Amino acid sequence: MLFIFGLLLLLKPTVTCVEMFCRFNQTDPCYAALGHKLYLQMVTDARDQNLTLFKWIDNKIDGFINVKKNKISNEHESIKNRSEFIFNNGTLIINSVIRTDSGRYRLEIYDSTGTQTHDVNLPVIVEAPVGSVELSIICSGEMRASCSSEGDQLIFSWTLNGQELEDRNNIIHLDEETSGNITCTVNNHVSRGQKIISVNRCPVECSVSVVFVVVWSLEMMLLLTLLGGFHIYIKYCSTHTSGTTTATVTSHLTSTVTDSTSGHVVCSVSVVFVVVWSLEMMLLLTLLGGFHIYITYCSTHTSVECSLSVVFVMVWSLEMMLLLTLLGGFHIYIRYCSTHTSGRKQEEEIAL
Repeated sequence: MLFIFGLLLLLKPTVTCVEMFCRFNQTDPCYAALGHKLYLQMVTDARDQNLTLFKWIDNKIDGFINVKKNKISNEHESIKNRSEFIFNNGTLIINSVIRTDSGRYRLEIYDSTGTQTHDVNLPVIVEAPVGSVELSIICSGEMRASCSSEGDQLIFSWTLNGQELEDRNNIIHLDEETSGNITCTVNNHVSRGQKIISVNRCPVECSVSVVFVVVWSLEMMLLLTLLGGFHIYIKYCSTHTSGTTTATVTSHLTSTVTDSTSGHVVCSVSVVFVVVWSLEMMLLLTLLGGFHIYITYCSTHTSVECSLSVVFVMVWSLEMMLLLTLLGGFHIYIRYCSTHTSGRKQEEEIAL
């Protein structure tokens, strides 16, 4: 049985997206958030500068934008309706970044004589930002925390009651007794998302299984007593006949039925044997059947709760086995052996 809990939300999921500001003199790649703005600073001041920005498209370099004498020319078709250029800080702003904005850009700077003074490259990588963070706790034999979100190159981190956990996967395994606040943080190069939930130990539903074990054990022990009693009686008495007259002699815990005419013993049953045999068989059945049912219905729960259930089942089973053996075993014995005394009673009545 699988069930999910931890529905108490302490903090609404938060997602923070960074509008990336990149410079052509940086050594690291430039990351851009899909659907957001990208700032590409070419120079600190583009006034009176001659700049040409190229981009590799389909393995070919293509002119992207030209800046000359405070004017923009040859703006590439892919950014014509979603870009702007700030001259006083030399920054190209690309709005609503798309996947095809990824690629390698090349900036060339020329002096007033047309001589190239700078040539620098900058790789741009577009990533989808982190979406809404979903966090849930799952109990299925063990406690697990599962965190998910949309986005590219996701990195997961966890804290439990403020303490950072080493696991960096989106699913982590926790102790069954874990309780408190669990935080899942999801990052990539352009955004960050987080969600916190409060959890308690995995719930246990062994009470249903205990009821089933109790009912099943009661039925099976009654059946075993009946079958065992019949088996013992048939084994010891089936080959004999009562004859015309019989006599019954009881010595301690052994009952013997004797033919009054021939003096031969036709039935002898030890109550001790009945009790011991029944206890052994019922205990075996309880161990095999009861534990099988327990494992089937309780294996998903905590060891502490299940150990209490085992104690309860075992104590109850021993009490019920003893009671059923005393009641059922003696009842079966008396029922099937009492009829053999009729011959002796008749004989005594004739003698009188």
